[in-house]
Amino acid sequence: MTENFAFGANGIDQSQVDSESGTLSVVSLISVGPALGHGLFVDDASLDSLMLELQGQNLPAYITHRGAIFDDRLTREIGMFDNFRIEGDRLVGDFQAFDSFREDESKKFNRLFELAEKMPERFGLSIVFS
Repeated sequence: MTENFAFGANGIDQSQVDSESGTLSVVSLISVGPALGHGLFVDDASLDSLMLELQGQNLPAYITHRGAIFDDRLTREIGMFDNFRIEGDRLVGDFQAFDSFREDESKKFNRLFELAEKMPERFGLSIVFS
């Protein structure tokens, strides 16, 4: 049931940032430990379940968690995630910004990629789930 997943903007210290191509590679989306704000604990079985659900999917990306699952977010997507895989104790994927996000919201695009590049310890992405 992939409709129960969405993404919003928590380190990407091992990610590769390429603002020219609008990509963030090896982005950690969820890791083993407390799922902050959900009152849940993520374990290896959780990662396996998410991986199974996400396999072969392209999922939309958003700037914030606000309205992540229950609101109509059509046209607020800034890009997408794909190439999901488990690396160690985390589920990672790759982010590709939409050309329309770069063109129509260039200030946000530039800020997003500059933050990811210059302050990776303060920037990250996380999965939203119910």
